[in-house]
Amino acid sequence: MSAWQILLASLLGGLLTLERKALAQFMLARPVVVGPIVGWVLGDARAGFLLGVPLELFFLGSSSYGASTPNHETLTALFAVGVATCAGIGIHPIPGYMLAFAFF
Repeated sequence: MSAWQILLASLLGGLLTLERKALAQFMLARPVVVGPIVGWVLGDARAGFLLGVPLELFFLGSSSYGASTPNHETLTALFAVGVATCAGIGIHPIPGYMLAFAFF
C-alpha cells in the first residue's frame, strides 16, 4: 500500500464525510457505498463490500431528526475498511477472521 493510496483514501473519506451533512446529501456517505469505494482505492474492493453491507445494516435505523445526530457511520466504514485492507496486504482474498476483526 503506497502513500498515494492512503492520501487518496483520506481525501475521499473527508469528502464523503462532508457529504453526510454539509453537502448535497446524495446518500454517498452510507457504509454500503463508502466501503467498496475506499476498498477499491486501497486495493481490495471486495473487502470494502464485505464490510460495507453489514455496517450498513448495523446503522440502517439511525437517522438525523432535528438536533439529534446519530453515530458517524462514514468514519466507521472508513476505519473498518482501512484496517482490513492494511491487515490483509498480500493475502487475497482477505480471510473472514480479519474481516470480523475489522468489523468489531
